[in-house]
Amino acid sequence: MWSRVGRIVLWALVVAGIGPSVRAAVIYSSGGFEQGAGLPPRFVPGVLTGQDFATWVEQGPAVGGGTAVVQTAVVSSGSQAVRVDRTNADKRYWANFADVTSTSIPPLERFLSIDWDMNVSRSSVPGVPFGPFFGIEAYDPNSRVISAAGVDATTGDVLYEAPGTGILTETGVKVPFGSFQKFRLVLDYNTRSFEVFVNDALAVKAPGFVNSSVSGFSDADIAALAAQAEPPTQTGTAYFDNYVVSTSAVPEPGSVGLVAVAVAGMLVARPRPGN
Repeated sequence: MWSRVGRIVLWALVVAGIGPSVRAAVIYSSGGFEQGAGLPPRFVPGVLTGQDFATWVEQGPAVGGGTAVVQTAVVSSGSQAVRVDRTNADKRYWANFADVTSTSIPPLERFLSIDWDMNVSRSSVPGVPFGPFFGIEAYDPNSRVISAAGVDATTGDVLYEAPGTGILTETGVKVPFGSFQKFRLVLDYNTRSFEVFVNDALAVKAPGFVNSSVSGFSDADIAALAAQAEPPTQTGTAYFDNYVVSTSAVPEPGSVGLVAVAVAGMLVARPRPGN
């Protein structure tokens, strides 16, 4: 027999569409970019490209532009993380997992979440007021941008790519340099919108995907991009750790917390017997 409090909690979870059986299905987890227990190891110190069973690949100039390396000096957890440097050209790095809209398991559900920890070093290039941008860009199988979120290495502003234009836009949130922060990018394929969370707090809800023609999902790139058109030489460094891509039928970031707050409010607001 459920207690009254238990029934209230259960009712709130049902209203929110959340239950104990609902859990995210992981499409890809970097495992913290650690070596892992298998042979060969998943990640070892050195160039990120070609590592892990998903085979990390690189887009950008073959020579120059920047690098991504697995290293042990700066980590969020464990003993390894990825250092990304940008010099004079845009670079992107992604895990080459299958198109989840068709052949891979699990299938794409309503929500797709990309989680990562990121530590951005302050960039100071004379005459360059913005950039570079470090973060994540999500793409569909036709190379159309779904959404993007990250940090400007000069200002510390959390940015997202605006729907329809792809212009990097301030969320109004800033993060400190030189320390790891938790980021989450949530794509909603029903409303075709996305949300950006920083340390589990909502930074912005964008009303649409960057490209309105988006269909499905293919990859989520670690991106090191120019935050302004000129000059192309926008140098900076960021560290990435605990990169995970997952899909679920219900939103994960704030819903459970909001329900808990609502339930707590109901319980607190309830008058005592006899009042």
